[in-house]
Amino acid sequence: MSIAELKKIVEDTSSEERIFLAAYLQHVERRDDPVHRERLDRLCDEFSSSRRYSLKRVRDLHSKLEEGDK
Repeated sequence: MSIAELKKIVEDTSSEERIFLAAYLQHVERRDDPVHRERLDRLCDEFSSSRRYSLKRVRDLHSKLEEGDK
């Protein structure tokens, strides 16, 4: 499939579908990155450790993850 064909498919999708595609492409780009996997593993361990988090703490963690994507 050519780039032109892919562009056409993307242009014909809804805004919601493009958001999903963007997130999926970002996932594909980072899924084998050891630094990214380590960060996800650390966060998963932190969240599954039965600790409770305030909404502020969750928002702070989310902001840090977003900053790491830039």
